[in-house]
Amino acid sequence: MFQLTDVTVSYGAPRPVLERLNLVIREGEFVTLAGPSGCGKSTLLKVLAGLLRPSSGSVVYSGRPAGELPIDAGFVFQQPALLPWRTALGNLRLPLELGRRSNARPNDRELLQLMRQVGLREEDAGKRPAELSGGMQMRLSLARALVRSPRVLLLDEPFAAVDDLLRMKLQDDLRRVHEQRGLTTILVTHNLQEAAWLSDRVLIIQPAPLGITHTIPVPRSGSDDADRRSSAEFHSTLNALNAALLRS
Repeated sequence: MFQLTDVTVSYGAPRPVLERLNLVIREGEFVTLAGPSGCGKSTLLKVLAGLLRPSSGSVVYSGRPAGELPIDAGFVFQQPALLPWRTALGNLRLPLELGRRSNARPNDRELLQLMRQVGLREEDAGKRPAELSGGMQMRLSLARALVRSPRVLLLDEPFAAVDDLLRMKLQDDLRRVHEQRGLTTILVTHNLQEAAWLSDRVLIIQPAPLGITHTIPVPRSGSDDADRRSSAEFHSTLNALNAALLRS
């Protein structure tokens, strides 16, 4: 899905944020970018989204140089960024109103189905953001990113502002949506438990010139239920992530 070769992003500063970074992300993967603040995780996410052109190096998306083919991605930010005067359903319609016209535009019935898929109820459709809890707002933000059926889902610390119990429920919703829709998902997080729970592969990133220092595969045998969070396999992955971050 993505191939980055010698990608450097400098923002005009003496020391680049990313330096000669190489990365391949396969279609259908769930990849998490983890590392300390300032290491370039969010910058890399913007490069993948096509929001930022690298200072040098190449980005290939779906077999073609980035820019030749629009990157078909939905983006979820740390804050839901919902329009307060619109209802939940009105916020879902926004990408359709701003985007290119298409005969495949989902109707309201399909938008309500999408709300249910991310854990919202049909009766929430007429509520404005102020009437929704923080978790419901984040679910709505996720649904909005999926409205145009993207192939790629990019998330920048989406659950950082919610409590731990809600965070676990949102993580389960996200992984389920990733699998049901066959998405290629890239997540930025500082939370290593989140990385170990959600990912197929975790990339440990350090500030330039180090870049990606470790790639940790995450085994996903068995069902994704509460028992897995206490399993030896899960904690072994978590220990490997902690060790990789500390050794970098």
